[in-house]
Amino acid sequence: MPAELRQRKNKAASGADAAAGPDTTASSSAFSQQQQTERERRNLDAATEEVLREKRPSFIGRFLLFIGLPTVMGFCGMLISYLSHVAEGKSDASLIDFDKDFVFPFMLTLVLICIVGFQTTGFTRNEPKPFIAWPKVRRKRKVIHRRVIVDADGNERVEEVEAEQTAAAAPRRSRRTRKED
Repeated sequence: MPAELRQRKNKAASGADAAAGPDTTASSSAFSQQQQTERERRNLDAATEEVLREKRPSFIGRFLLFIGLPTVMGFCGMLISYLSHVAEGKSDASLIDFDKDFVFPFMLTLVLICIVGFQTTGFTRNEPKPFIAWPKVRRKRKVIHRRVIVDADGNERVEEVEAEQTAAAAPRRSRRTRKED
């Protein structure tokens, strides 16, 4: 029974399309093209996500990047501090300040790694993406308006006014010339 209902609906729909005329078929073909482009875009997005998942570092790589590298930098900071205190000849019991010598380099390295991670979309891109999208610079052109004023005596006086216009706001001129009376 459901197969017969589907056939009836299909016949009714095809009859309605034929009766509606060419406008309905044109809009339905435009809709089908839009639907096709939307499907292609979704497939492309899914493929892009798949590639990004494959490019993402493994768990060991992320562990070494976020824990191992900052720890190594913290120990390097402690070593440099210890060597500088030994070179100065200090035999004090507090040669190493843990916060200053280990935590500070550790945190700086961790912040740097997080910033690079954000810019490269989780270490999946080779080129960093800027944090702020700066607006594009519009070209400005100088426009000089000249007015020639003729006195009753026949003396000419020229007035010049300078103005700056952006390329987008520049008025368009008509190709036709104005007829003078």
